[in-house]
Amino acid sequence: MLEYTLSVRMIERENLVKDKKRIRKMMKSFLKNMGVEERERRSRDVKEKLLSLGIYKKAKTILFYASREDEVDTFSIMREALKASKRVLLPRIEGEDLRIYEIKNLDRDLEKGVYDIFQPKKNRPPVENLKEIEVVVVPGLAFDREKNRLGRGKGYYDRFLKRLPSDTLKIGICFSFQLLDCLPHTSDDFKLDKIITDREII
Repeated sequence: MLEYTLSVRMIERENLVKDKKRIRKMMKSFLKNMGVEERERRSRDVKEKLLSLGIYKKAKTILFYASREDEVDTFSIMREALKASKRVLLPRIEGEDLRIYEIKNLDRDLEKGVYDIFQPKKNRPPVENLKEIEVVVVPGLAFDREKNRLGRGKGYYDRFLKRLPSDTLKIGICFSFQLLDCLPHTSDDFKLDKIITDREII
């Protein structure tokens, strides 16, 4: 009986991995084929919704991510945050983990890093006290209405988000086609607090 149960779990896990791979492939294709004007328009809509949130307006320290060319543009949001005198943080991949650094100037403080993504230069000490972070803007290839997230499969954010205090607000941002009704997930997967698309906030 035990062997049967373990076999079923292994099959379920195998199907879960296959489903995640299929969704990742599909979303990467959608993102790659989106036009520049459409991406800019949808990114503006996401930014407006994020900036309208009361918790965002009140937050003084926010951890963003440096967007890829096919993702919601976070550089525009970070510029607005710096203008509003908010403390802007970005992650840097170091080994298997994310280390957090403060950004004062988006032109001077960034460099191309792992996977050709912009990340902070190591020109100042990292932020060690994660309790200082009030809001985290989280990337993802797909999300669902239960606030589950599907990343790119490297696990950096999965590991990092579990280290944050429970009261840190975790917000996923994406284009509306990246929000699905249900993603394959397990009880170990990390849920976010809010999801913002160009069409809605959930």
